[in-house]
Amino acid sequence: EGDQEKADRAIVLLSKFLRRSIDSDPVALIPLSDEFQNVEDYLAIERVRFEGRLIVAVERDARDAEWQVPPFLLQPLLENVIKHAVSKVSRPVSVKIASSVADQRLTISVHDDGPAQATDHPGADGVGLNTTAERLSLIYGADAELQAETVEPHGFTVKIRIPRVGGHGPA
Repeated sequence: EGDQEKADRAIVLLSKFLRRSIDSDPVALIPLSDEFQNVEDYLAIERVRFEGRLIVAVERDARDAEWQVPPFLLQPLLENVIKHAVSKVSRPVSVKIASSVADQRLTISVHDDGPAQATDHPGADGVGLNTTAERLSLIYGADAELQAETVEPHGFTVKIRIPRVGGHGPA
């Protein structure tokens, strides 16, 4: 409120993000690098909103370059971080997004050090992780895993494990 420059910056970032989401095919898989660009676009908006309270580190495995993932796969996980961690405390919250490759499987993890009270996990009333788990199941079947766990005394971690896929579906 009252900060025109900040509002203008948020509007520009939001329009860029919305254009990307509208232009994406929800069924097609995209390179993981494009998904990380989606993540950066989304987090840029949230950094404006929570200036100084959202600290993000990204660690990518150099071997993840050819992996294909559903578009906006990580967005619900990051929305959960904002809803259940960043917006709940006045201190800065650190988020680590990491990828690793082993045994022909890609693991992507999102960890925050916010309150260890997150309630959005598979089987709970929350929508984000349940929707993500359903998407993974539809695309990869039983070959996909989504694990969510509270980390005491602070934090929440979500790990997604998926098999390598070609441009059109599971290999």
